[in-house]
Amino acid sequence: MAVQLVRFVGDPQPADFLRLELGDAEGRQSYHIRLDQGQALVDAVTTILSQAHAGTSTSAAEQAGSGREPGP
Repeated sequence: MAVQLVRFVGDPQPADFLRLELGDAEGRQSYHIRLDQGQALVDAVTTILSQAHAGTSTSAAEQAGSGREPGP
């Protein structure tokens, strides 16, 4: 994954974008995200990761008692 700050050359109203590039062995895909959308994305991912981290700690302890393997 790569993230870059880009501006389209020749755009009549220049605006900065984030270019998010995702790739694997099968190929790559690029997404262009406005900066305001980028901030909303950062906020959402931060919230999700915080919840996942808090949930994983509790979940792993609960699952250890149940004999189940922790999920991804």
